Amino acid sequence: MNQALRKTNNRADAEDLLQDTLIHAYTGFRTFEPGSNLKAWMFRIMANQCINTFRKKERRPSEYLADDISDYLLASSAAHISTGLRSTETEVLEALPDGDIRAAVQKLPVAFATTLYYSDVEGYSYREIAEMTGVPIGTVMSRLARGRKQLRTSLIDVADKRGLYRKQRKGK
Repeated sequence: MNQALRKTNNRADAEDLLQDTLIHAYTGFRTFEPGSNLKAWMFRIMANQCINTFRKKERRPSEYLADDISDYLLASSAAHISTGLRSTETEVLEALPDGDIRAAVQKLPVAFATTLYYSDVEGYSYREIAEMTGVPIGTVMSRLARGRKQLRTSLIDVADKRGLYRKQRKGK
């Protein structure tokens, strides 16, 4: 349930996501390979369900009767992105106090940012990340190294602009 809450940031949506995940896992259990990581398999199903829900809600506009629209509804809908789902990643980025730092994180390619998030924020192992994302462990390691390097370079540039860090010049 915690993973679903992290993905949706809404208890009702999290319950729906969890139910859809369990239904798909039950009906597709024959595709599970014994000896592989059940947690990663379930996580991948949940991630796919979350993406499917996102796409479905994105294609279908919200429908309300004019009499049902209240100030509360307008205010609460403004607090969410257009799909009604807010990921933990979005929450974390919006909570960053500094726009330059947020921009540095958002500049990362999605594959790098996702891998960094799973490793450094969620604490998953290389193997678990590989199983969740469907890529080899070497790719996970490469994405982590490249993502960290790009983020480090961007953050050094931010610090340099603010006079908090002086880049070392070649030959000096």
